[in-house]
Amino acid sequence: MKQTERLLIHLRRWRSNPLAFIREVLNVEPTDQQTDIILNFIQYRFIAVRSGNKVGKTAVCAWLLIWFMCCFKNARVPCTSPSESQLKKGIWNEVGIWYRNLPEYFKNQFTYTAESLTNTRHGTAWQSYIKTATKERPEVLSGAHSADIFVIMDEGSAIDGEIINNILPLLGSINAYSMIIGNPMRTSGYFFDLFHGKPSIFKKLLHYSAEDSPLMPQETLKAWLEAFGGRDSSYYKIHALGEFPASDSDQLISLYIIDEAKNRRLNKDEYEDADVIWGVDVGLDHDASTLVKRQGRKVYDIKKWRKVKDTVKLCGLIQEEYNKELKKYEEDEEHKDEEDYVKTHKLPKRINIDEIGIGRGTVDVLKGWKLPVFGVNVGWAPKEKGRFANLKAELWFMAKEWLELEAPQIPDDQDLITDLVVPKYQTNPSGKIKIESKDQIRKRIGRSTDTGDGFVLTLYRPKQVKVYI
Repeated sequence: MKQTERLLIHLRRWRSNPLAFIREVLNVEPTDQQTDIILNFIQYRFIAVRSGNKVGKTAVCAWLLIWFMCCFKNARVPCTSPSESQLKKGIWNEVGIWYRNLPEYFKNQFTYTAESLTNTRHGTAWQSYIKTATKERPEVLSGAHSADIFVIMDEGSAIDGEIINNILPLLGSINAYSMIIGNPMRTSGYFFDLFHGKPSIFKKLLHYSAEDSPLMPQETLKAWLEAFGGRDSSYYKIHALGEFPASDSDQLISLYIIDEAKNRRLNKDEYEDADVIWGVDVGLDHDASTLVKRQGRKVYDIKKWRKVKDTVKLCGLIQEEYNKELKKYEEDEEHKDEEDYVKTHKLPKRINIDEIGIGRGTVDVLKGWKLPVFGVNVGWAPKEKGRFANLKAELWFMAKEWLELEAPQIPDDQDLITDLVVPKYQTNPSGKIKIESKDQIRKRIGRSTDTGDGFVLTLYRPKQVKVYI
């Protein structure tokens, strides 16, 4: 029997058995959870998967994509998500890893690029590609017609129902498949409704916990339990247990909004014309001192100093950061006359420092050193006196609105993410909104929200004009 004939026999077998293809061609042994996803996929063809992190669902999508491309002629495999950056660093990065692991026979049949995997002889008629679909642009996949089609949707919680409606006409053939995967971030929307009884094309709903995954380090789970206040916290439910969070009426900022900001990637022209503002939260005793740097819609850097118990030493560290930018400013002669030169060199227009208690000394020292410091007392009266109990509450609600409305980018910093999702709010006897105190938060999670407080301070403007850039 010729090698080509043997290969055709294997292809017919692999076509109905992706698990065998994954083991024999990609040379990888899936975990029990991954195996369960694959078996359900081949049985039901349309499946939805919600899970915690480190279950390996993204790898499964990549394996099945490559299986489909290798075993079905003129295959089309569009991959979508509301976030382009998530697509590229998630599924498509994983596809690249396993494409490079293919035997030469299969690898030579395809060309892999940053956005597509294309059969070298058949071109776009036999192709997998990534395309961002959003509520505003749900139709981007509607042209992907083929008898052999596999549609993959990542970040299920952010997938809008209109996107599903647009792909339905593509999925009528006997060789049509689809998967929607994600962490259960939201308590509303298509993904939430899907797992709460709404009829859909997805015939099998699967749920996996990271606690049962051998891919998840136990040290990480332990750290999450300590950082977020136990198994009932929204973060642990979503990212570890794969469960939808409770809709806490007193939670200020939703985790899915923070997650969107973390995954967003702004172009330089979307923030470079804005002023650079720094926020400093001083914590010389048990807490860390933090410096958060923001330019317009982008939080681009965070500095943290722990166990710095001396005010002058802390001031020296802040001045050192300032001098780094000042040196760039002074050394670059080419753009000295440009109006926005300071902005392009990240020199802060203002450094907002919480001046309550020990912060007062930091403000005084840095003012003496001629840094552009502004002392902020979060106990001050707010601009909206009829709504908020103090400036702290107003600033935190400004942070909530900034995250929800400005489409910003924040770094993937665990302390910042924790700090933004942890604070709760309530109304005082006079009906005004207040945010729980640092002591209350420290009692609940074992530390204060130092990084979050530093970030919130970057949103303060003297006279409280409600403009963030």
